[in-house]
Amino acid sequence: MYKFAEITKYFNYISMETHVFTLPSGPECEITPFTGKEREIYTNRAYLKDNSMLPRLLKSMVVRIGSETNIRYNISTTDKDQSGFDVLDLLVEDVNYILLQAHRFDVDFEDVFTFDYEFKGYVQNSEDDKTIQVCKMHPISVNLADIEIVKPKSPRYEDGNLKFLELQFVEYKDVIAAAKHIPIRIDKVHEEFVFDMLTLRLNKEAERKKLTPSINSTLVMRNLRIRYDDKEVAVDLKSMRSAHIGKIQKFIKGCEGSCDLSVVVDNEYYLDSMPINDSNLPKISFNLLSVPDFLFQGVI
Repeated sequence: MYKFAEITKYFNYISMETHVFTLPSGPECEITPFTGKEREIYTNRAYLKDNSMLPRLLKSMVVRIGSETNIRYNISTTDKDQSGFDVLDLLVEDVNYILLQAHRFDVDFEDVFTFDYEFKGYVQNSEDDKTIQVCKMHPISVNLADIEIVKPKSPRYEDGNLKFLELQFVEYKDVIAAAKHIPIRIDKVHEEFVFDMLTLRLNKEAERKKLTPSINSTLVMRNLRIRYDDKEVAVDLKSMRSAHIGKIQKFIKGCEGSCDLSVVVDNEYYLDSMPINDSNLPKISFNLLSVPDFLFQGVI
């Protein structure tokens, strides 16, 4: 039978164990391993309902960002405590990278992540010729070492030429400053556009405003503005040329970098009786964060 001192020693050990890595934007990040506390946050329906699960999870597991150790999550915009670092100010791509590192830390840095995925297909009933949907669980393996990490960049206009410089800051306050009021110039357009890189805060604002997902909502979420003299005014996307919108979206994608956790696989369970070439199999795309076992093994 374990003695109380031995149990205390074990919990002190796991509470001291941390993983330190560098975020795509530059600052160091230090996290603790997942514990029962994080599992409780992840499966709490109240947090899922108000979309606060992710920031609560980050607040619980992040020990340090840069030199800042006071990690907080202000649930309300009227919270008086503005000291330390609010996880809502994290760039979305940095958040994805933190969760990727959290998974790897939790499984002792194994490269291959294998999980069961429910494939859905359609088969023809031989008795009445009706098509019915069928499902089958099938294992999928993803090599996490193959996930491409693209660092965020800041545009610089020198002598009329555009250059992109990677964000490589030591402190996250400098990342936050560099991620706002980013200028965009488009050929044959006199005015200059401005946007903010996507953060958890901007994501939550879009949820609060109940922004309808569309091809233009990605720009609305990033507070796309047009600059007149010293003023910045919201852009009326409905009156803009489609070609200009496309150029702006391409420009923003090049600035923000990426930690793409999406997976594309062939639908291996399809109609056996229907002749389908392997090259024509329908593709299935999903995000690893939507797989329960990615963050917490054994979640049911």
